[in-house]
Amino acid sequence: MKRKIWISLGVLVILVVIGLGFAGNYFYDVAVAINQKDFIEAADVDGDYDPEDPWLEEKKWYDKIEREEVSIESEDGLKLSGIYIEGDPNSEKVAILAHGYAGNLEQMAPYVCGKINVHTFAAQKYITPQAA
Repeated sequence: MKRKIWISLGVLVILVVIGLGFAGNYFYDVAVAINQKDFIEAADVDGDYDPEDPWLEEKKWYDKIEREEVSIESEDGLKLSGIYIEGDPNSEKVAILAHGYAGNLEQMAPYVCGKINVHTFAAQKYITPQAA
């Protein structure tokens, strides 16, 4: 009888470990792995817009707005590149936007349409270290 309990308990533990392994792999793919995410869309930079897109006007604005390429050097010597979009020339306010781990600058496009100055930077993983 005790042997059946230990075997059942062992099988249960093995099934739980396998289930946690599958769940961990799933959440790794969704959150960490650098791949196309079904729930994230980049700005439509080719002008082929979806008329049902709730961000349609913002994406059109982003496609035609003037941008300035800028860069800074991080404390650990990496060159961080980004874009600067000037809003109201009388404003001294600047919004700094950063995309997610597997994202890019274009995914921030819907959020920058406005009257403030905007500065977005690319993540370090896309930048090669500067020569010291």
